[in-house]
Amino acid sequence: MSDQLSLQQWVINNISHDYIESQRIVVEESPNDPETEPYKSLYASREHLSAVLARLNGCPSQLKQGEDYTSLCAFVQYRLGLNYINTDELFSGQESFENVIELSKCVDSLFKI
Repeated sequence: MSDQLSLQQWVINNISHDYIESQRIVVEESPNDPETEPYKSLYASREHLSAVLARLNGCPSQLKQGEDYTSLCAFVQYRLGLNYINTDELFSGQESFENVIELSKCVDSLFKI
């Protein structure tokens, strides 16, 4: 239980700001992107999502134990995949979604019905 709380606290301290900012950019700024740069905000959002994933990959090893960490990585990969698809980068989107599938194989409870 303490590892779960530690992971939650680590997420709050290290990645929540970038994730929230990535979503704010998509919702608030993306509709106003100029016609000459239709994906400007989506690219900015992707930078924040990539920073989240890099921080997750670099988090302390004791926090990488368990399904919570793997589920979080899968979720960020999924959001990145959506970003790639929305910027017409289909191959990169497919790679992200394939990463989600691989991560989900490690998490039994992720897709239980």
